[in-house]
Amino acid sequence: ALEMKRCRQSGEPIENALRQVCLEYCDLVALGTIADVMSIVDENRLIVSIGLNLMENAPRPGLRALIDASGAKKTGEEIKKRKISSSFIGFGIAPRINAAGRISDAAIAVKALLADDDEADALAEELCEINKRRQVEENAIAEEAYAMIDDLADMDKNPIIVLDSNNWQQGIIGIVASKITEKYGLPSILVSFDGSTGGYEAPFDEGRGSGRSVKGLNLVAALNYCDDLLVKYGGHELAAGLTVKRSNLEDFRDRINEYARDHLDESFFKITVDADCEIEAQDISLALAKEIQLLEPYGAGNAVPLFVLKDAVAKKIVPTKGGDHTRMTLEKNGKIINAMYFGVAPADLGFYMGDTVDVLFNLDINDYKNIQSEQLNVRDARIAKTKTDAIKHIQRRYEEVRAGGAYLSSEDFLPTREDCAIVYTYLRKSYRSGMDSCSTFYTLKTLNAEQGCNINYVKIKYIFEIFNELKICDIRERFKDEYVFEVNFQANKTSIDKSSILKKLRSQCLDRI
Repeated sequence: ALEMKRCRQSGEPIENALRQVCLEYCDLVALGTIADVMSIVDENRLIVSIGLNLMENAPRPGLRALIDASGAKKTGEEIKKRKISSSFIGFGIAPRINAAGRISDAAIAVKALLADDDEADALAEELCEINKRRQVEENAIAEEAYAMIDDLADMDKNPIIVLDSNNWQQGIIGIVASKITEKYGLPSILVSFDGSTGGYEAPFDEGRGSGRSVKGLNLVAALNYCDDLLVKYGGHELAAGLTVKRSNLEDFRDRINEYARDHLDESFFKITVDADCEIEAQDISLALAKEIQLLEPYGAGNAVPLFVLKDAVAKKIVPTKGGDHTRMTLEKNGKIINAMYFGVAPADLGFYMGDTVDVLFNLDINDYKNIQSEQLNVRDARIAKTKTDAIKHIQRRYEEVRAGGAYLSSEDFLPTREDCAIVYTYLRKSYRSGMDSCSTFYTLKTLNAEQGCNINYVKIKYIFEIFNELKICDIRERFKDEYVFEVNFQANKTSIDKSSILKKLRSQCLDRI
């Protein structure tokens, strides 16, 4: 208003006032737009575009200090200028600003954004330290929540996860609810009674909750169904807050799940992500990554393009420092492609080195020591469908043969003494090194790669059964294709020919000589 008044008094065009306001505040408006996950379309996209440009080329001291503290790489006294994207703001700057209000004092963030050069660096470092404390608290709450979920026996009956604690920090539970919903694909509500008691639990204690939902369940509508059990609530379709008395918590848990069961169909439980297109390995390039970067800013309502690469071989899988992320090298048709899978450790991938995988990813640019290269930011990865079809076929054949069905010698299902010796040596070596569990497919992959043998799925399943029957070792299938075992080093020598399982298997071969 002051700028418009000045323009009128000076005879300048009103557009000059709007331009000046943009130059003065568009960086802060862009920051708020991204941090609050507002839709990046129409005028919002223009505002964010202008704001990001200001942050990159003429940042106010507070933002400059935050950018340096949260992402710029230092070489001696030189600070490398980096590309400021909506993703960098969303994952690098916004959490540090939000952390102050969650576990400390929001005024610190305000002071940092408005600081001059003398104060900016110190305030930015303070925000980074607060954010580190927030991350520690968040991880502790998340681990406790995951353990509580593992103990739930009725997740099929109750599709909305509702957890509570007396000790969770209320400013953190919304972030953890988001992680739970992402991990399990189900709506979640976390309720904290922290600070509501005088050292004991009372029915009138008020717990503050934070919930996150998924497409297909309007969280506010679900809370409205429980109106008489809540002190207050508010929010929108995918995120909401609430206050509930301890005496009403169990009834609330039952009621909101009653709503969910009445309003959800089977499609709700199928987590799907739509990719923009399938891409071939030879089309993945630095040039394409730069072209995609030209279409920024991305964000809610204007997502970065999502691609699928099928039938790539995982040549290398290594954890990053700390073990929370995975760095992969993929290969297809002779092209080597680097990939990062953030938030997923190698043990949680569900596949191993040498496996053929399908990968869902965004194409990004990796800038290391001033050398740029294309990089896949993996959103999801799984054993390639062409391979899973083959796995389902061989699993089905095993079940058929195990039920008494016939097979041909060319299928190579009958284990030999040499096969059994190779598998036993592997189990004994693994057990001596402290391992007492194994996966069928990982064991096959390791044996065939290291020993140069050709043991297949049906054959190794039978070998495990024979070992157990003859008490060569105690090996039991805990889950499908996941075994626990114990090797008896004092076991008497025996011949596999004594196995009744092996004799029956031999009799089922149609053309055995």
